[in-house]
Amino acid sequence: MNDQFKDESQEESFSELLDTYGGVMKDDLQVGDKVKGAIIAVGRDTVFVDTGTKVDAAVDKEELLDENKELPYAVGDTLELYVVAVNEHEIRLSRALSGIGGVEALREAYEAGVPVEGQVAATCKGGFNIQIMQRRAFCPVSQMDTAYTENPEVYVGQTHEFLITRFEENGKNIVVSRRRLLEAQIAENRARFYESLAVGQQMEGTVTRLMPYGAFVELVAGVEGMVHVSELSWSRIEKPEEAVSVGQRIPVKIIGVGDGSAQERKKIALSVKQIQDDP
Repeated sequence: MNDQFKDESQEESFSELLDTYGGVMKDDLQVGDKVKGAIIAVGRDTVFVDTGTKVDAAVDKEELLDENKELPYAVGDTLELYVVAVNEHEIRLSRALSGIGGVEALREAYEAGVPVEGQVAATCKGGFNIQIMQRRAFCPVSQMDTAYTENPEVYVGQTHEFLITRFEENGKNIVVSRRRLLEAQIAENRARFYESLAVGQQMEGTVTRLMPYGAFVELVAGVEGMVHVSELSWSRIEKPEEAVSVGQRIPVKIIGVGDGSAQERKKIALSVKQIQDDP
């Protein structure tokens, strides 16, 4: 009887220890924390992530979709997201903080480098007025996108994620940047693309610019390759514009990969004619 009581007592103590340990891990997560975890399940509307806590975390699937409205992740892939809600039943994750929040929420987002969701309210001198958590912020025109903004009015009414780059006068002077987030995402996409890049691959790309010696083709956001004029067609052509035009989607084959001028970039040689039969 004593041994049975001892075993039951040990089991109970071990169970309590697990509960306590799980509780401590869960309590350590705070709103605004950046967490890294592997995807453990993908539902119709929700993606579940293992953050190492007793309670699995969840993020809306729509937040993770790419420009083609497809989920570029699978079970086992690792995500980096922000904690936006924590209670004893669930942990909610997101790419950015949003909704109604006080000055302290914005200050914490600024100090922790957490993206915030904002709506472009109007254009103004040098940039845009952004509505974030019922407060006004300023986004310089150069920080709205990675490319030059020719028509600022097209952004009015749109909702985007921004990074707070300046927080002064207790929230009366807030400056934000969307460009920094876009550049970080492009760098992440580029690194992921390079991992699977290999000579012989065939894919589609968009012609971005033409030069006398060839055409530059965007393969994914932030990654370009070049088709030499001699690789555009089996027929002899003098200028790239005889075969392709800017904005055109074309099939290409990877025929060479080398180190680029920048450490994080690759020099990619492409061919159009090698996909086609030699006439």
